[in-house]
Amino acid sequence: MLIQFSRLTNSWKILFIGMGLLATLVCSFIVVIVNADSEGPDDPKVDDQLQLGVTVDQDDEASELVRILNDKKIRKLNPDRLLEAISKLGTMKYVQATEPLTKLLDFEVTSGSKTETGVARTVAWGPIYPSQRYPAIGALISIGAPTLNELVKVIEREDSGSIRSDNAIYTIRQISRDNPLVGVECLTQAKNHASLGSTNRKRLENAIVKLSQ
Repeated sequence: MLIQFSRLTNSWKILFIGMGLLATLVCSFIVVIVNADSEGPDDPKVDDQLQLGVTVDQDDEASELVRILNDKKIRKLNPDRLLEAISKLGTMKYVQATEPLTKLLDFEVTSGSKTETGVARTVAWGPIYPSQRYPAIGALISIGAPTLNELVKVIEREDSGSIRSDNAIYTIRQISRDNPLVGVECLTQAKNHASLGSTNRKRLENAIVKLSQ
């Protein structure tokens, strides 16, 4: 039965209009829910990236600095850039830079007169320490204990008395200065795993003697 809208009382007109508005609101709400579901849940990786944005940026910077350390041409053509990279990685305590830093234990900042490697040097304006002359030492000391295993490897593969070997010993001494037995123990363990009479075993034995002095 068809009802003519014009014949309805004002109360019925208001009721019909209200029901129409309610239906419109319900439909709009359903559309919002469907659209939200179609977008899927929030990606936790995006949230992590937003929360860790600074860390990600720092890691990218550190990776670029490590690339500089591994670039042999930069050492010759732009030593100042290499020096800056070493300093920054030490400040960041970037453990992943340990191996390339150990390969730069003989990279030297020249100033004043040279004497024996691994001891303080004195010039007109005061003492120059190994970590000042060889910046990789300072960076490795800043990174700390996580570098010990790589430093032991340097001692194993380099000739005793070489700049890299002596600087590795010096670095181990500085890292373990609060507990000297830590450095000796690292070298001793490596020595015990080395073959009797082998060259690297003798190098480790020499390093233990120097570290114990």
